[in-house]
Amino acid sequence: MNSCTSSVGLTVRMFVCFVTVCFLFTVVLPCDLMAEKVTIPSGTNVILKTTAHISTETKRRGDQVNVIVAYDVIVKDKVVIGAGASANGIITNADTKGMFGSAGKIGFEIRNTNAVDGVAVPLSGDKYAEGKDKQLLSWLLCLLVCPVAAFIKGGSAELPSGTQITCNTIGAVPVEVK
Repeated sequence: MNSCTSSVGLTVRMFVCFVTVCFLFTVVLPCDLMAEKVTIPSGTNVILKTTAHISTETKRRGDQVNVIVAYDVIVKDKVVIGAGASANGIITNADTKGMFGSAGKIGFEIRNTNAVDGVAVPLSGDKYAEGKDKQLLSWLLCLLVCPVAAFIKGGSAELPSGTQITCNTIGAVPVEVK
């Protein structure tokens, strides 16, 4: 009876050890072992695209601009910033079209996006557009034909949805990838 009890006790201990080892290898360790730190180097190109039409008719200086990452950013064969990740920008210049044919002008700067682990990645990039300039036409018509030509306005500045913007990362950013 004693050898049978010790045999059952040994079997139970071995089973508990086996379950513990299985738990460690399937739940705990993969989380730590599979996560790898990769550093996004400073100056890494990140290509973004606008998700909506941007115009001097609808945007003003200080307004937010929503853009997304157009393509995966890969460092050391690992995706560090996924395509479709949102990025933040701000309108820095929004001059509406004006009298005497002056064109509208719009510009925005990109501030940041997020890496695959949620870490903010600071970006440097901007995009500017200018509407059609009609100043020469307006002045000529105003001087030669009729002063009412002074009311000819230039074109609005516009950036269509899908416009690409090439940005660069500012500083090295460590990212946990799986």
